[in-house]
Amino acid sequence: MKIKPAVLAALACLSLGASLWSQDALVEQLAAQLPRGSAYTVLYASDTADAFRVSPREGVSSSVADAGPEVPFARSRRVKVARPFTPAWSVLALSPTFKKNLPKGHVLLVSFWTRAPEMTGGRTGIVSAYLEKAAANWDSIGTASVSAGAAWRQVFVSGILAGDFPSEGMHLSIHLGQQEQSVELGGLVVLDLGPDISLSAIPHNKLSWPGSGANAPWRAEAAARIDRLRRGTFTVRVVDGSGKPVPNASVRIKQVRRSFTFGSYTAFGDGLFDGAVDGRNYRAVYDRLFDRATVPLYWADWGWVTRKEPFLRIAEWAAQREVDIRGHVLIYPGWQFMPSSTKGLSAKNLQKACLNQIREVAASMKDVPFRELDVTNELRDLTEITALVGREGVVEWFRQARLSFPGVKLSLNENTILTAGGATEANQDIFLEWYRYLKSQGVAPDVLGFQAHFGESLTDPATVWKILDRFAGETDAELQITEFDVSTVDEEAKALYTRDFMTACFAHPRVTSFTMWGFWEGDHWIPRAASWKKDWKPNPAGLVLEDLLGEKWRTDENRRTDKGGTVKARVWLGTLNVTVTDGKKSVSRVVGLEEPSAEGLCEIVLE
Repeated sequence: MKIKPAVLAALACLSLGASLWSQDALVEQLAAQLPRGSAYTVLYASDTADAFRVSPREGVSSSVADAGPEVPFARSRRVKVARPFTPAWSVLALSPTFKKNLPKGHVLLVSFWTRAPEMTGGRTGIVSAYLEKAAANWDSIGTASVSAGAAWRQVFVSGILAGDFPSEGMHLSIHLGQQEQSVELGGLVVLDLGPDISLSAIPHNKLSWPGSGANAPWRAEAAARIDRLRRGTFTVRVVDGSGKPVPNASVRIKQVRRSFTFGSYTAFGDGLFDGAVDGRNYRAVYDRLFDRATVPLYWADWGWVTRKEPFLRIAEWAAQREVDIRGHVLIYPGWQFMPSSTKGLSAKNLQKACLNQIREVAASMKDVPFRELDVTNELRDLTEITALVGREGVVEWFRQARLSFPGVKLSLNENTILTAGGATEANQDIFLEWYRYLKSQGVAPDVLGFQAHFGESLTDPATVWKILDRFAGETDAELQITEFDVSTVDEEAKALYTRDFMTACFAHPRVTSFTMWGFWEGDHWIPRAASWKKDWKPNPAGLVLEDLLGEKWRTDENRRTDKGGTVKARVWLGTLNVTVTDGKKSVSRVVGLEEPSAEGLCEIVLE
């Protein structure tokens, strides 16, 4: 049965509503949103509550509900979560497995509907969906994390098969444990669109967040904070050999590095150093925008075990650039991030291997001037290793790192603290509990690292500040944004949110740095989250980075001295290169201004 969109709209208005819908109508409603002439194959469709099953567990209930006349399906699955669960996938709504022999390169599009009519007090539901392989290791090709309100909204998840369709099939996995909530799910359709269509051409979720408006009140507060925290007044005084002021001399004040550093994860490997266009462009972006680098240390068969030399070369390259260097990560406590040689070891021997690896990295990278190191991360989700070595085992990792890397700041890194619309209270509690425990054992982390991998449930700046305020108030640690990206095909929204999130973090007094988790599509763990396309054309988010890091938040002043031989300017804190020219005379000096309350003075003598 084929039903035109106009007919669908008419049917939706009938009081009989849900009883008139069918799977064909549901598919047609989605197909009508595709580009004209698009071919598709239906992999799965259901207009009943059977589209989703929820495993029973204490604190979680599910039931069948009437969807109502305004949507193209009859029944929905209502899921009530009585308390937050960690990790969020402890509460799952799973679709049936759909199996189809498809080759690499095919585009899949999923559509489902959600609402949360029982939420009160301005709260919304949080629905995080993953189009993934229906077996371990649950590799996903597309994700969407959205807020659910009182009205139904259609949600899209799309992705490109990176390899042939998995033999185990695929399913849609929806994580619902982020918070206490009641949400409804229904109207599931999965289409194969073939290999010849772009993700940007198919339906996608339009992103929004509170405070996104141009005149949102938080913007003025952020601007005031940034000017107060991140800038200082700097005076250049130019005199001749006899000490007399030199008027009308040319003065250029140019940033060498910022005190608040911005950087990226660096994993381009050998390609980073060759003379080909990709290597040159990669290095050029770094030189133009970044003053910090995260270098890989992953202790795994695919990492340190087989790629130690490339890791060393990346670290040496970063050291040559004289930027802040962060090492990630000494012990990543999940079997997929550990060498195969460690599997099957006794707890005692496993801990011995972990401590030896920390010593090995220290010995191999003794000449790398690390500013900080992630000793470990994601302790909340990854419990396989700590279940064997115990919490005291993590304490020993920190103690050994302190011995092996004297003077280097040690970091504890964690995910899903600032994301998911900010509904992460349970995750925050666990992160803080780990900090308190390590502090009680005399190994308090110097740095708390906040991963910030956003899907499509974006956290507004006011809530970002609220969460960071909590950690600033309850810990003594330096706070850093360590892994930022936004995975969506809504390029404009990605760019706008990149600007807002970076601005909010730059404006927080306890945050000291901000790191992108990659920037180039050719070397990014989620290509659509990159800021530069594979051909090195910046997408809108890349233009935001060029604007903020290359222009607005970087000092490059060209001035003339006044009658008294001085130039006074507001500059970004950090290291500055001052060049004074008068006729054929030219003098340059590198100076620093680190405290916003202090007034910097540089006197240059032209002889």
